[in-house]
Amino acid sequence: MSDALKAQFPRHCFIQIPERETQPMLVPFVKQFGVFPEDVREYERVLYEQAKALPVPEVDALLRVDREQIKARAMEYLTAPQVDHEAAEAVDANLDDGVE
Repeated sequence: MSDALKAQFPRHCFIQIPERETQPMLVPFVKQFGVFPEDVREYERVLYEQAKALPVPEVDALLRVDREQIKARAMEYLTAPQVDHEAAEAVDANLDDGVE
């Protein structure tokens, strides 16, 4: 009997009702849990509070600011005069020669 119990499929079990023979039983698959939506929201609120999470509108505003700053820096880079690196290195080399 113990081998049969070890080899049984998921959600399968045996039940013993008083004064009856042991019977096999298939436990139904539960797709939805019986939790009230208010309880879920309260649980989420506590988790967010513990994690010191910011509210969605505040995060969205911070992301907008970051995005605008990145765009501004990209535009500065793209509109800045291009540096001739070889010429800059030559100037640096000439300055280094004159320094004691």
